[in-house]
Amino acid sequence: MIILQADKYKIMKVLFRYIKTMAPYLLAAWIIIILIFSSIPRVPEIKINTGRLEIKIDYILHFGEYFALAGLALLAFAGSDYSLLARKILVTTLSLLVFAVLDESHQLLIPGRSFNISDMLSNFAGILSGIIITLHLNRSLSRET
Repeated sequence: MIILQADKYKIMKVLFRYIKTMAPYLLAAWIIIILIFSSIPRVPEIKINTGRLEIKIDYILHFGEYFALAGLALLAFAGSDYSLLARKILVTTLSLLVFAVLDESHQLLIPGRSFNISDMLSNFAGILSGIIITLHLNRSLSRET
């Protein structure tokens, strides 16, 4: 059991290192993808109705796309030893939050789309969660390099 966990950790470390080298390109591509998808007019709403609760899949998608964006941004700006200065973390976080607001605001210009505060809150939750988890992973990996 311990051997399997060690192998799983090695695989994660190699994967994380590979993603780190590609992070600036992946970040640019992800920003473009977000802008393309948020510019599509009249997107249908997909909901899951559990009887007592109605869940919009849109909120989960917003969370996921901004979670990935935050992780890629921190990896792109981290040092080769995965270290990040507090100032870089703060600037990255604020930049991502501003991007989320601008992305949601630009939807006012798209036919059939609107500014949705719940979407923006999902974006913010994704950003903050992505930053927290990526920082935790960065710190774990920086101790070992």
